[in-house]
Amino acid sequence: MIKKFLVAVLFISIIAYGSADTYRVTITPSGTPACTIGAQITAECVCDGATYTSGYCCSGGQQATPCTLPTCTDQAQAGAQCSCGSDTCDAGEYCCSGTCQAGTCAAACTETNDLTGDGEVNILDLIMVASRMGSDDITGDPNCDGAIDINDLFLIVNNYT
Repeated sequence: MIKKFLVAVLFISIIAYGSADTYRVTITPSGTPACTIGAQITAECVCDGATYTSGYCCSGGQQATPCTLPTCTDQAQAGAQCSCGSDTCDAGEYCCSGTCQAGTCAAACTETNDLTGDGEVNILDLIMVASRMGSDDITGDPNCDGAIDINDLFLIVNNYT
């Protein structure tokens, strides 16, 4: 019964204050939600093993002033909770250009017609694009528009050496 109540409260909180992606709520063994490290405490929650109703939950416990998290390394996996732009990554997440995510960051697309890197725009580049048609594999997207399509094939053909 209490579990259903907590789920209902969480659901109502998400509707009232934002999307489910914004909130990471962990319920402690006592049933009290865990505080989000680095965040202001606005309701009863557990921070570093103790229950609080105000202040800020920082690594090492509750304090009256805002805490400062270490800055995440961009494009890398966080070893501990850290600040990634305006987001807070948990250990194991990746900081990708100011946003935390579970998987690795997508590689940056580089506009080039020589997709194979052999110094020539040739049949190998044409095959690379053709074999990736319709996918989101950026290694076959010479114009970096996010879609591998007929425009990419034409780009390779027009620059064929």
